[in-house]
Amino acid sequence: MWLLLLYTVIVSILPLFSIPTTPPILTHCEKIADGTPGIISKVTIYNIKLSTYNTAVGTVAKVSCLDDALVVNGADTLTCLSSGRWSSAKPTCKEPEIVKPKDYKLIIGLSVGGACLVLVVIITGIIVGNRKQTKKLPSEQTDAR
Repeated sequence: MWLLLLYTVIVSILPLFSIPTTPPILTHCEKIADGTPGIISKVTIYNIKLSTYNTAVGTVAKVSCLDDALVVNGADTLTCLSSGRWSSAKPTCKEPEIVKPKDYKLIIGLSVGGACLVLVVIITGIIVGNRKQTKKLPSEQTDAR
């Protein structure tokens, strides 16, 4: 009888000590951006701007930069997940990278070098041709008489 009573007590209080197997469902995500500031300064110019500042689960926010000259570094769309986290890390704004093609320098260098070589050959041909015409051999001078 004592055993049955002990078993009943243990079975009734055991669920109080169990660990839930499903994570709690959250209703909001962390706030990741404030609204557009009244004055854009050197400090706030790199802030992101969202299409919505709603943080409820399921919210999809498009990300852009306060300054149109800057680009988004990271995901340009965020979704608030049921875990209470955003679908990606908080993006930032940065200045766009200016791509300087390195191959053009090589092409320009080869073109200029090739053009110089052609000019040297042409000028050398003209000089040699003029010298041949001005200096006639003695045998050529006697034939002309």
